Amino acid sequence: MDAILAKAIEKAAGPLCKGLNLVEGSYAVDETVTIHVSGVIKKGADETYVPTVDIPLKAALALVLEKAGVTRDAAAKMLVEAMTEALSLGAKGGGAVKERLNDIDVAMGRVAEAVAKLPEKTRSGKTMCKVTLEVVEPAFV
Repeated sequence: MDAILAKAIEKAAGPLCKGLNLVEGSYAVDETVTIHVSGVIKKGADETYVPTVDIPLKAALALVLEKAGVTRDAAAKMLVEAMTEALSLGAKGGGAVKERLNDIDVAMGRVAEAVAKLPEKTRSGKTMCKVTLEVVEPAFV
């Protein structure tokens, strides 16, 4: 099976499998099913991005504390306070933080400047699949 067909099957079968719940256990599977897959797959160009979501949080925080030197204890205390507060704010944290800061634009500018200094990474271009999957010979009825 080539990569294009495998990707088409993966994309077409995904929605069919959502919401299926299995009871805990181990199951043997040995079935032969004939399927018909048809449609179009379009692969976009690779793109660069700033990998903010790829940053390992614990490692980054440990490095901040290590670089804080003599202010390490105060920095650690601030981090714990900020993280505890962010956890308590939950999903509404962005709005609550914005209300507390006098000049959110300056604070967000500082964050944007820091993020802009991160090295870019390349990710695979988007894959658009408009395919259908039809079971021609079902293994069971």
